[in-house]
Amino acid sequence: MCRAVVFSILFLVSAATAQLHARHLVSHATSTHVLMTKSGERIRAAVEKLDGDRVVLRVEIGGGHAAETRSIKDFDLESEYMIYEATTPQTADAYLALAQNAAEAGVIDSAKRCLARARDLADDTSIGSDAATKIHGAQVDHFTSVFEGDISRGDVASARRVLATMEYTQPGQYSADKVKAMQAEIDGVIQQHEAAYQADRAKEIAAEEVARRKRIVRPLEELIDAAEANHTKAMKARPGSSDAGEAFNLSVNEAEKALKASQALAKRNAGDDQVLAMLATLEGRAQSIYSTAMFDSASRLIAHGQLNKALGYVNRILSYNPNDRQAMAMRARIEISANSRRW
Repeated sequence: MCRAVVFSILFLVSAATAQLHARHLVSHATSTHVLMTKSGERIRAAVEKLDGDRVVLRVEIGGGHAAETRSIKDFDLESEYMIYEATTPQTADAYLALAQNAAEAGVIDSAKRCLARARDLADDTSIGSDAATKIHGAQVDHFTSVFEGDISRGDVASARRVLATMEYTQPGQYSADKVKAMQAEIDGVIQQHEAAYQADRAKEIAAEEVARRKRIVRPLEELIDAAEANHTKAMKARPGSSDAGEAFNLSVNEAEKALKASQALAKRNAGDDQVLAMLATLEGRAQSIYSTAMFDSASRLIAHGQLNKALGYVNRILSYNPNDRQAMAMRARIEISANSRRW
């Protein structure tokens, strides 16, 4: 039944029921309702009458009232049917018709009220079986729609409440297979949530482990960074100057500390392959700057005739790497030069 039929229901009052309608009209029409407009406005008012699609309201304003006429289409569906309820003729047939119409529109609460009112007016709880069937169907559709929406949003708590409500308010209306299938949908969402949580937790743990490992090797990185910075400073300083010599010494000492620190960290973290891999990379950097700084320093010292100091640097290289061909060649050249007093 379309909504247009509602308007005809409201005014097709037979002569036999007109007197009954008049007796109930005052209390029926002046009940206060809370109506909501489609724009979200909340209106507390009594419904005076409905003329076509124009409704006359007695609106509460402050401590008084004011008459207001509005289009019934201004209101949301629930409020629209409240207005129909307030203005329908006081007959069982009119309320039964409105109950069926409300059920078809999905306005379940209004449909239930209208069916109850029709049975009161008729003093017969057996009437309205068609309306009751439509209300039941509308409830099933409503619950199913809400349940499916909850599942699609992953709202387990709400889906559980809906299923419990369906089983409580309509016991025996759903097959065991249907209930089992709905519960399986809920369980599926829970499993998805758990899987997502575990995946997120795994990422957090991995990030925490990366941060922990970085903290382990950070002091070593700082030593190597300082060694490289001092080597750069030494290379930019005037050859043979005290600034150059001091920067080379700092570079070498910091690199040497880094190599020792790397060995100590490797022992303490022998069971952590990732830390060991990070240490291997950093130790390579430390070894490189250690050798480079000492070779560069030795070369400058040789150029200024400071062979003993130069030999000291070369021997330090060989103490770490006895097979370093470049260091062995440089030591041989220093020794030859020292013996002949020339380079």
